[in-house]
Amino acid sequence: MNLCFHGGTHAAQTLAEAARRRGFKITAEPHADIVFMSQDTPTDKEGRRDTQSIRANILEVAHRFKGPIVVTSQVEPGFMRALDMVLRNRDYYIQTRRSSDINYICYNIS
Repeated sequence: MNLCFHGGTHAAQTLAEAARRRGFKITAEPHADIVFMSQDTPTDKEGRRDTQSIRANILEVAHRFKGPIVVTSQVEPGFMRALDMVLRNRDYYIQTRRSSDINYICYNIS
């Protein structure tokens, strides 16, 4: 299985390395079976999340990539539902796990 990881975060790098160690091929988006969106979620002083850039990046990838998208960014409940009109009839998954849960994610991909 070919996986693509978007995002320059520690989570994206760690997930990619864990997947590689388990025999998954890390590849560019056009050749991927699944795309992971792993972008930091900016927060303000009160802890409110600013998900505008995450939303924009997901939509940009979704227009090019027609397979499943796994969102590992920490987004609020209902975030993906709000994108459902754009992602209609698409598979998408939200994983808001800590990096210590990477083994769970990688072992349950296939």
